Amino acid sequence: MPSELINVEHPFYNSPSVHAAMLSDEVRTLAFKEALRKTAKDKNILEIGTGTGILALLAASAKANKIVASEAASETFDATKKIIKDNCQEAIISLVQYKGKDIKFQEKFDVIVSECLGHLGFDENMISAVVKYKKYLKKDGVFIPRKVILNLALVNNAEFYKNNLEYWDEKKYDFDMSAMKEIALRRIYVQTFKPQQILSSTSAIINYNLGENSAYRLEGTDHVKAKKSGLVHGFAGWFIAELADDIAINTSPFHPETHWEQCFMPFEKPIKVEKGDVLSIKLSVVSDKSSNKVKFRWEASCDKEKVIVGEAMV
Repeated sequence: MPSELINVEHPFYNSPSVHAAMLSDEVRTLAFKEALRKTAKDKNILEIGTGTGILALLAASAKANKIVASEAASETFDATKKIIKDNCQEAIISLVQYKGKDIKFQEKFDVIVSECLGHLGFDENMISAVVKYKKYLKKDGVFIPRKVILNLALVNNAEFYKNNLEYWDEKKYDFDMSAMKEIALRRIYVQTFKPQQILSSTSAIINYNLGENSAYRLEGTDHVKAKKSGLVHGFAGWFIAELADDIAINTSPFHPETHWEQCFMPFEKPIKVEKGDVLSIKLSVVSDKSSNKVKFRWEASCDKEKVIVGEAMV
């Protein structure tokens, strides 16, 4: 069963299985490896959220001058400290532990790198956390990734919608439990979609350059055009992360699969579209400044339908 997109706290990142999934994602890891190969040589690197230390180790292999890597999850921190030692990189990589307050540095860096990407790019509030360290970036320094683009498209998701949302419309053991549907609609779900499920053009609705502005509140409006007729159950969402020139990670259903998959943002009710129909869409992503929670709010409307609104706090 597809999982709900959830708020992820630090103990999640103490799980070896989580890190195994990320390391096994060759699309992700090899893209970062190539970006660091192009960028890291002779540079001073700051990494936020190093996890198992793989990006710091790749930066060292790319002949970085110096790497400072931070990690918050305590058990993972201890393991990564040993990983750095076991791979004889203690002279190049310094590991510091984040303990709930921003880490202060006495220097500036050429590159700030972080695999700061949730399933929808901006969930987990990690991008906002990384951008806070811009003051430690040299004037000509760069972020990796340097840009994150959040994409939406109309999706037919009939089987999932029936099993997970319309499920609550019917009585259970003669009892009305329809109130649960209200909760189910205020969720975002991690799924892998087939290209044929996508019914419309794709909107690059939020296009954010890291460090350009605050990432705490992002909004976008656009239009999508139905490429074929069908029943729309909500939005499919995915991201593109530009790491360096000609190097990007694209989690679209039209690209090689990654551990991020895609996300489903449900409508309160399915809507019918005909090929050529144009829908106005809107998305806002608001990060909580006092926690790592993020609120997503999505809208769609066309001549046939009133405004459809959905939202979820993750």
